Amino acid sequence: MIYREKQRPQNRRRDAFTLMEMLVVVAIIVALAGIGGYHVMNQLRASQMDTARLQCTTIKKAVQTWHIRGKSGVPTMEQLITDGCLEKDIKTTNTWGKEYRIEINGNDVVVTTEGPNGEQLSSSMNTANNPAGK
Repeated sequence: MIYREKQRPQNRRRDAFTLMEMLVVVAIIVALAGIGGYHVMNQLRASQMDTARLQCTTIKKAVQTWHIRGKSGVPTMEQLITDGCLEKDIKTTNTWGKEYRIEINGNDVVVTTEGPNGEQLSSSMNTANNPAGK
């Protein structure tokens, strides 16, 4: 009895992917998602920092409005809202739940807050040189 090896046809079409091909594709997708997620989180953090800085500028302009209306001293956020210098829906804390601090040194209004890692975010403007906040 003679046994013949079965020969596979040379032009046989593959109907599926191998496990190795699938693993390579999944690994590439995971790597791209990881890199993309990292960049998205960095952009989100940068946007939150920019928002906090812009909020400092808004509060600073409200303090200038407070002084233009003839008030003196350092107002609280609540006073600025009550007096109409700030809109009622404005948040009195930043994205990370930290309070905004208002300081006045002569003609200079400084509004500061803390970022997520404790770094100081601020915006200062000299009211003598720029009374209208422009």
